[in-house]
Amino acid sequence: MTFAFPSLLWIGLPLLAGVVAIHLLNLRRQKPIKWAAMDFLLESERVNKAWINLRQWLLLAARLLVIALAVFALAKPALKKFTLSALADSRVRHVVVLDDSYSMSDEGAGTAAWGDAVAAVDRVVGFAAERPGHEVSLIRSSAVGDPELVAGDDDQGKTRLRTLLSASRPSQLAAPLTPAIQAAHELCEGAPTGARTIAYLVTDGRRREIEPLSETVAAVESLQQSGAEVRWVSCVASHNPNLTLTDLSPLPGPGAAGVEVRMQVTVANNGSAPTTDALVQITRDGSASPAVEIGRIEPGKQATRQFSVLFREPGPHRVTARLEADAISADNARYSVLPLVTERKVLLVDGSPKGRESAPYAAALRPNAKLNTGWAPERVSPRELSPAADFDKYMAVFLLDLETLPDGVAESLWDYVRRGGGLFIAAGENADPNYYNAQLLNSRPQGAANRALPLRLERQVRPPRAEGGDMRGSDHPLFNVFSGDRDSFLGLVSINYLQSVSPFDENLATRVLARHSSGAPLVIEHSAGEGRCVVMLTTVGQKPRRDESWSNLSTLPVFPVLALELAAYLGEPAIAPHGLTVGAAWKDAVREGASAPVRISRLERGSAAPIADAPAGELASLPHPGEAGFYKVELLGADPASDRWFAVNVDPAEGDLRLAAPNELKDALARIGVPVETAVALSASAGDDGPSPLPPLLAMVALGLLLGEQVLGVSASYHQTPSGRAAR
Repeated sequence: MTFAFPSLLWIGLPLLAGVVAIHLLNLRRQKPIKWAAMDFLLESERVNKAWINLRQWLLLAARLLVIALAVFALAKPALKKFTLSALADSRVRHVVVLDDSYSMSDEGAGTAAWGDAVAAVDRVVGFAAERPGHEVSLIRSSAVGDPELVAGDDDQGKTRLRTLLSASRPSQLAAPLTPAIQAAHELCEGAPTGARTIAYLVTDGRRREIEPLSETVAAVESLQQSGAEVRWVSCVASHNPNLTLTDLSPLPGPGAAGVEVRMQVTVANNGSAPTTDALVQITRDGSASPAVEIGRIEPGKQATRQFSVLFREPGPHRVTARLEADAISADNARYSVLPLVTERKVLLVDGSPKGRESAPYAAALRPNAKLNTGWAPERVSPRELSPAADFDKYMAVFLLDLETLPDGVAESLWDYVRRGGGLFIAAGENADPNYYNAQLLNSRPQGAANRALPLRLERQVRPPRAEGGDMRGSDHPLFNVFSGDRDSFLGLVSINYLQSVSPFDENLATRVLARHSSGAPLVIEHSAGEGRCVVMLTTVGQKPRRDESWSNLSTLPVFPVLALELAAYLGEPAIAPHGLTVGAAWKDAVREGASAPVRISRLERGSAAPIADAPAGELASLPHPGEAGFYKVELLGADPASDRWFAVNVDPAEGDLRLAAPNELKDALARIGVPVETAVALSASAGDDGPSPLPPLLAMVALGLLLGEQVLGVSASYHQTPSGRAAR
């Protein structure tokens, strides 16, 4: 127990001696009374003497308690469940788990999460620094494997730790709390024999970090079982509104210089109220572009808007999106790198007579030499291919109504797909089912158990005609061309012939994108490795007699758009922007086993500043990117053309500042005996549990005793009755 005004005890408690003196003097006060029946009075006093003495002692005790309680109430006593000062003479290991994920940078209305957390930790370190028997271990959630440990007699270490705390800032990681708690468990188990261990979990307690709550509570309970007293220190009391940029990426396209690049930006509203005035500022290679107006976003929802950028020169180009300042700054910026080229090549392998099938695709991809669409179609016949062909220089390969391929080419094509290439197969009248089923669709890489594409061609069929068109599309991006104002063109599609296939199971790797009106599969997608394959069971080339053509797709006004979307979709994996999340390993972005040393540089003020080097083949030694921004990876001594730029972004999920339901966390921790206190309380009052209820309680008890003293005083004949006679 402690007192807010302990000096009052030294002043008030001596007054109790005065109460005793006054009481004794009153007992000596006598008043002579003449009474005839004196013998009867003396006998009555002898019989009731014990009761009279008891009333006198009770009266004295009541008066003493009234004075004592009044003094104690004025001194404002307080009971503390936990105080640092109570540990002054103990041997203690303090293990501090500090949540430094970027949600801790919350500076919304009335919130200073990081400042409160650092102040609380600094108090623990400062207290331990004054006592030789105390040790401090600091575990940051962003660096679980690198705890700061300061021994009891290491005064310089404690000073250094406090200096680091004062200069530290939250990381840009979405660092989970559970691994840090598990690391604290190991430190607590390794505490010196006989030492008291206290673990402080200093966090903002966001819902995404502690849910599922049962796992978090289990980790805390395990920490208790290591012998530690656990304190949950909360740094945030309310959910502040926050907007987060969750995506900035290019839409599928050629990615060529001189051609507009369509991009999309997505903003999430992590607040509890709608937002109506979100505005995203766009910069291209450091130069401002028109802002993108997002409009209204409901709570917990996202809004996506599209915009265009244009770069005249090939090479890597940088696009940055920024929101206005709000509770969290780390998630207000998003970065994207566009590796543009002069043009993207598409290989059209045509097996039809006179190039009938490739002509419509070539015309759609590049109508004339003067019009820069970013595409460069190249038309060849099947016999011009060889297994040694360099397919990687093509963004996509179209196999159009061919009968067969030279030996080994099918295997080379599927290897190309698995490396991220795009393959389109149009099976028409020239398709040989035996070759397709045995080679093209059944190609197996060495050691693989499954065939390339789980399809088997059966035969050519003439499906029945249907009103409203012969094709039924889906919500796949390829068929956006038939949505909106162009929806009427779907009813104009005519399919005269198609290749039927044996029944197959659809799954995540193989699915039907479009069907004939009869229900037969018409367009099928298959994922293989990092690439994509799309199979169309009809063709688009036109014969002199229209009813002899397999379809009329190439005659529709939307066909050029469909062909462009198809090429872009197939090539998307190969030209996807190079991106990483803060904290990811560089080995995920750089070719493992590179034959040259690697240098990582970060773009700062318009120039690349080197931050780390790694010897050849030792990518694991490179530090993970700790901040969002633009980074360059270069192979030292290699052709500068091999340098690659990467956009590193924060994990947008950390921008969700929702807290657990009121009292949900507190009740769950209370069931295992772990108190929840605020960082402000720990830093300012060393663990007081709020205003003490003792002073008002003592005052009420003193008032009750005072009333009891009056009753006893009357019964003990120290007060006069209304008639003027002493009470008996």
